[in-house]
Amino acid sequence: SVNREIDILRAIWWCAKKARFDIGEMPEWRALYLRVAQQPPRELQSGEETAIFDALADDARDAVMFALISGWRKGEVIGLRWQDLDLARGEARTRIKGGDIVVRPLNAALVALIANQPKVGPFVFTYVCRKTRIEGRDKLGRKSPARRKGERYPLTVTALRVRWDEARKAAEVQGFRFHDLRHTAATRILRATQNIATTKKVLRHTRVETTMRYAHVLDDDVRDALDAGMSRTIPEQVNADK
Repeated sequence: SVNREIDILRAIWWCAKKARFDIGEMPEWRALYLRVAQQPPRELQSGEETAIFDALADDARDAVMFALISGWRKGEVIGLRWQDLDLARGEARTRIKGGDIVVRPLNAALVALIANQPKVGPFVFTYVCRKTRIEGRDKLGRKSPARRKGERYPLTVTALRVRWDEARKAAEVQGFRFHDLRHTAATRILRATQNIATTKKVLRHTRVETTMRYAHVLDDDVRDALDAGMSRTIPEQVNADK
């Protein structure tokens, strides 16, 4: 989170400089970043997947499955609106990280998940309110709209987090975050296609270096190459020994 804050500050600083404000001496941004230990992304295992989806509340299951198949970020899934869709063409317009709006392809499974949603408002994914709540304001002074038990409302970060945590705990799955669904989608796509460029496009990464985090799934190719090389080397060595 410290590094993300530095990214924001750096962007503001550069904007100010381009606008010809006197910003003083530019910081050495690289020296400010904290080192983050690299580790392979967490992938959802088959047994874990079954257990989590069996435990998920009905009003969250399709949204979670959409995230797992598509590799979209949580905010992109929650923010999907009916007006963004062209199901006949299998396309959706979404605002991705950074603010850009892009057109993304939808496969048959994603179209089916969307078609399964009740059309009760502008957003595709909704949840069923569990407790009636009067209109008020939260601790930060933001308006908190009224909610009626049993009614459907646009899926929120909070509602999704509650249902996700319930399912994960019930399934006894440790160390797996909602964002790891995106990691799982990435590894599965790369494993199936063996193509870094395609995986980068699906995830809407701006830099291929980010997508390369998932390159560990190509280790099987390395093993096959080693086996192929060994199959040629060993007979030659045997013949040389004779």
